[in-house]
Amino acid sequence: MRQTRSIAARGRGRGGWMAGALAAATVLVAGAAVAGPRGTVVVRPLGDTKITVDGDIKDWPLDSFKAAAEQPLFPEAQNKDSSTALGDHVVFDAKRVGFFNDSAPGAFTANANDYGVSLYFAYDSQFLYLLGVFIDDAARGDKDETDEGTEGFRNDGVELLMDLKGDATGCFDASAFPSLVQVAVSLNDNFKPSGATGDVLGARQLVLSNGDPDLRGPDGIWQHALDAVGGPTIAARKYADLRAAGARNPEITANPNVAYKGYAIEMRVPFKKDDNGIPNFTPDHDMGFEMFFRDVDNGDTNPSSDPGMGALDESWALWAQSSTVPCDDSSLKTSLYNTGNWGKLVFDKTDVLAPKP
Repeated sequence: MRQTRSIAARGRGRGGWMAGALAAATVLVAGAAVAGPRGTVVVRPLGDTKITVDGDIKDWPLDSFKAAAEQPLFPEAQNKDSSTALGDHVVFDAKRVGFFNDSAPGAFTANANDYGVSLYFAYDSQFLYLLGVFIDDAARGDKDETDEGTEGFRNDGVELLMDLKGDATGCFDASAFPSLVQVAVSLNDNFKPSGATGDVLGARQLVLSNGDPDLRGPDGIWQHALDAVGGPTIAARKYADLRAAGARNPEITANPNVAYKGYAIEMRVPFKKDDNGIPNFTPDHDMGFEMFFRDVDNGDTNPSSDPGMGALDESWALWAQSSTVPCDDSSLKTSLYNTGNWGKLVFDKTDVLAPKP
């Protein structure tokens, strides 16, 4: 297991969302005061919109997303068994995440363009889709120097921890729960498409060492499933003006006189089709879910000279407010590798993002 190495009311229409737009989510919220996961992200069906994986924001129906799954101010969620965070997307907020891997207060907040991200989720009959719109004045994909992108945790991006079957308990244990995966989603200069224009960036999604051995790495089941798609499964693009590109990050809409630059990462993962596919990866059940955010600025020394920076000269933060890496008796409440500290992905069947007119 890779451990020491890798290591606001922002949503619109929040009242209407929680009143009953999604029956499944409403049931989860009703019980969240006494028990439940560390937050719920509702993945809605895509509907008639078709997503082209090219890093372009404009084919996503961003105005149809209703509310961010927002954690309370840190460390409230960390000290409770559950969180009422609920929404159909996630917005990074430095006041509502748990720093880890030696990151300190001040990380992600050097200036308005230092860092921010909104993550959007959708699905259709074939794929889970994810769009990350990142505010970042120093987009970096140059620190993973491996040929296959196996050290994506060194570059800018986000890491997804998923319990594909939805039955894991306790510490991350791939031998007991083989459907656990840790996916590095990263900028990566080594994978810029040949002949691409200057605004196109390289990107990579790869299951790292914490997953089942059959799922891991460039020769694992996950990568074979991606390769079998026959088209792009991840793409990234940089933007000098995210607003002009169609971004709806709350920082951008709230500050019309501030120019925000950054990048977008767009990806898709095929659902299981047969017994040779990714095990238990189908949208007919809830999945355990957690994510952490990585921001590499300009520090390239160890220890970094950049305020707030942590291990590997980058800032690290957990959505569900975990703040330590080892998973043992002394750190169960705070460990990112304790599946009990994760939230859930819930696949809605009826609240379509882009219904027919």
